[in-house]
Amino acid sequence: MQYCPKCKIHIRGDKRCCPLCEGSIEGNPDNPAFPTLKKRRYPIRLMFKICLFLFVIVEVVSMMIHIMTGFRFHLPVLFMMWAPFVLLDLCVALYYRGNIIKLISYQAYAVMAVCAFIDYGDGKMGWSLNWIIPATLLSLTIVTIIIGYGVGLRLVDYMIYLLVDVILAVLQLIPVLLGINRVPYMAIASVGIMLVVAAFVVIFRPRELGNAFSKYMNM
Repeated sequence: MQYCPKCKIHIRGDKRCCPLCEGSIEGNPDNPAFPTLKKRRYPIRLMFKICLFLFVIVEVVSMMIHIMTGFRFHLPVLFMMWAPFVLLDLCVALYYRGNIIKLISYQAYAVMAVCAFIDYGDGKMGWSLNWIIPATLLSLTIVTIIIGYGVGLRLVDYMIYLLVDVILAVLQLIPVLLGINRVPYMAIASVGIMLVVAAFVVIFRPRELGNAFSKYMNM
């Protein structure tokens, strides 16, 4: 046990100075009451650099193959187009690896954006709005609620993700009203379900809703 000769008190634990006079202390520190676990550190910067380097390699190799083949094959172009999305996805996964709900939400948003981009590139603009985006939003809402209850999070901790999903679901009405979505059954069903979820939160959890708004407005 450590001892302060000035204050004449015994000090438990492992202290560098006396907590009263901040002077030098004598003796040997006590062993910690609880075992300390070493935190595993991940070299995030190194992982980012590796992902960026691989991205550059894919882009350069794809461009070289595309030029050497006389611009006849479209596969290298697809690799060049997909590489930025893959890089962004890896960066998001590395950055938000400690928050599973945020990670899954951003992954789902990326999937919906990529599907809409591919669908728009084909010139059809149908299957992404008709099925992929509504089904992804519904699945994301269900997964968010299950993870929140499973991990034991408070509703205020993941309510903002549910609200974003509700807003995105309501935005599906725009292509429906404009006649772009010609098979709107899945989209309308997802909007209805998400509005029911929003109504439940507003009616039965108004305090958590207010706390969530104040929490994210102050950040």
